[in-house]
Amino acid sequence: MNRQRLAVVIAAVLSGSTMSTAGAIGVNLASGSYGNLNWQARSYIVGVTSTATLAGGGNPIHQPDYSKHAGVVSLIMHYAAGDFICSGSLMPDRRSILTAAHCVSEGTDERPLTTTAWFYGGPDGDTIVPLDGLPVAVTDYFVHPLYTGEVIDQNDIAVLRLATDAPAFANDYELYVDPDLAGDGFNAAGYGRRSDTGGTVGANLGTGRLRQGDNIYDFYLGDPYFGTGWELILGEPFSQFEYSILSDFDNGLAANDAACLISMDPCLGHHRRKVLRHWRRGTGGQHGGR
Repeated sequence: MNRQRLAVVIAAVLSGSTMSTAGAIGVNLASGSYGNLNWQARSYIVGVTSTATLAGGGNPIHQPDYSKHAGVVSLIMHYAAGDFICSGSLMPDRRSILTAAHCVSEGTDERPLTTTAWFYGGPDGDTIVPLDGLPVAVTDYFVHPLYTGEVIDQNDIAVLRLATDAPAFANDYELYVDPDLAGDGFNAAGYGRRSDTGGTVGANLGTGRLRQGDNIYDFYLGDPYFGTGWELILGEPFSQFEYSILSDFDNGLAANDAACLISMDPCLGHHRRKVLRHWRRGTGGQHGGR
């Protein structure tokens, strides 16, 4: 059994809009402005380069490694309005899937009529799951009781219970409980919408093909350095995002450091984050964007 750590940060769940067999959960959206800062929050991620198939010119860096990713499942939820897709990760008990609450809830008690977790062990990263794969039914849903249904909500977490154990080929992932993730690397993987270009072009391809990418956790919105200033910017209570952590998708150069621009400290660039990390953890390290 190949077991890895899983940080409870649901940026790992990718969701978008259409697929040949199921649509993705509708993209939740919030936006606003504060001074010269305009911001937008959405419940999906798109790579900075093409995540198309290899035959379609997709960047191979986004292809999954099934020695690590066979425990990332395609979740197909059946609602009265149709079928929808999300992603989740197998936990060590082999009967539980960690996913985003927005996949199975809008902040109410309503749940999908049925949900199936589809497992695929490779080797073809361009295989459409669930058109290929092993299905296991979901029998129960455990949504964080404080989840509001809003896109800016650190309680956007749910655990789904499987009817049977996951297949033997699937990886499972332990929860990573380090209280300070800032400066740590992570891998985001999921079956959400893709792009033939990436970046600002956004998601213009279908779902169902697993894609992945590495990044670094940059800073918490609840970092003492910011006080509670993000309440004014986001218009949300501090308790709703205190432990939310941001990552940027720049190229790793200080001149293009989106995280420092967002944190309204562009002059100090990487140095600010290194100082913050040293202050909290006694470590530094360079940012590596993709």
